[in-house]
Amino acid sequence: PGSSTGAGDINVNDAVSWTAANTLTLSAWRNININAPITVGAAGGGLALAFAQSDIAANNPTGACCTREDLEAIAAVMRKHPHVWIMSDDMYEHLIFGGFEHATMAQVAPDLKDRILTVTGVSKTYAMTGWRIGFAGGPKPLIKAMVNMQGQATAGISTVGMAAAVAALNGPQDGARAQSEAYKRRRDIAVEMLNASPGISCHSPEGAFYVFPNVAGCLGKTTAGGRFLKTDEDVCLALLEEHYVATVHGAAYHMSPYLRISTATEDGELIEGLRRIQTFCEGLH
Repeated sequence: PGSSTGAGDINVNDAVSWTAANTLTLSAWRNININAPITVGAAGGGLALAFAQSDIAANNPTGACCTREDLEAIAAVMRKHPHVWIMSDDMYEHLIFGGFEHATMAQVAPDLKDRILTVTGVSKTYAMTGWRIGFAGGPKPLIKAMVNMQGQATAGISTVGMAAAVAALNGPQDGARAQSEAYKRRRDIAVEMLNASPGISCHSPEGAFYVFPNVAGCLGKTTAGGRFLKTDEDVCLALLEEHYVATVHGAAYHMSPYLRISTATEDGELIEGLRRIQTFCEGLH
């Protein structure tokens, strides 16, 4: 993750939240000045500037989206650094709300296509997470190298899985649109109920099926069950142990003090969980 210490500065560390993403060496965050020097890492290899799903289509964990203007600003920086490859993860591209305009890096900066890899899949839009099917578009030499590497690392996708993915992509899209509307409805429910919870504030995300409320107002207090809340992890554990509500603490994403809450469940269950969070907050002292 990157952070800003001043105009034109980016600090980079090697803490990657998703354990499988250990090849990512830099993430660019939309709320900092990205016009900063980019150099090859100490290991001496090529530096991969990875704009993950949290920065392009929609976000895990916050649900925020990268605007076309954000991408144009990033592209302007990338033109100064021809040794940098760009990976654009657009997994949530169809789960965008409120008329937000989705764009990919290759679409915004076609002159950079020779070093852009766009990746997506069927997991989110078509609720096929267990099928583990993704795909990518990029320069032919890169795709060929990826195929060679993956062929030595995995057994590949089953024929049944490929047929299911093709059916999802080529078939009627009514179900995907209806599901996106359901996620928007649940987002609105979650944001309203969380903002009505003492000590919590929650922005309204542009996409995905997560909300990322700030729980700073809960810290320094004690729960009805007697737990002192020093960190967002304490809030997460207290909600689980005292009210049986599962969340993910923001520190797991190096972003505190927040909680990640998934809205990928039916309305009644979501509302019940949010009511328990309200009860939890009302009991703090």
